[in-house]
Amino acid sequence: MSKIITPRLLKSWGACSEGYEGFCRLFPEGADLKTATDGLIADGHMSWAEWLFNHARSSGDFAAETAEGFLNTGDQNTGDQNTGHRNTGDQNTGHRNTGHRNTGHLN
Repeated sequence: MSKIITPRLLKSWGACSEGYEGFCRLFPEGADLKTATDGLIADGHMSWAEWLFNHARSSGDFAAETAEGFLNTGDQNTGDQNTGHRNTGDQNTGHRNTGHRNTGHLN
C-alpha cells in the first residue's frame, strides 16, 4: 500500500501557503505521491509537484515511490517532455546539439 501525502505532512515539510491550499483543495483527505503529483501537474502546478516529489524523496519515507525520479514515472516519461519535440526535435538533434554551438567555434 502506498504511503499517503496528507495536509498535515505538507505543513510539517513547510509547504508555502498557496501550495498547501491548492493541495488541500485537490486532495482534502490526502493522496498517494503519484496521484498528488499528477493532480498538481494537471492543475497547472508543475513546480508544486516537483517540490512535493523532492520533499517526499528527501524524507526517506517514500523510497519506493521516488526510486525512478520525478520525470521518469508515469505519463511524463512518454509524453511531450521526453519523446516529443523537446527531446527528439530541434533542441536535441538540431542546430543546438550538432550545429555550430557544439561542433563549431563555441566548443
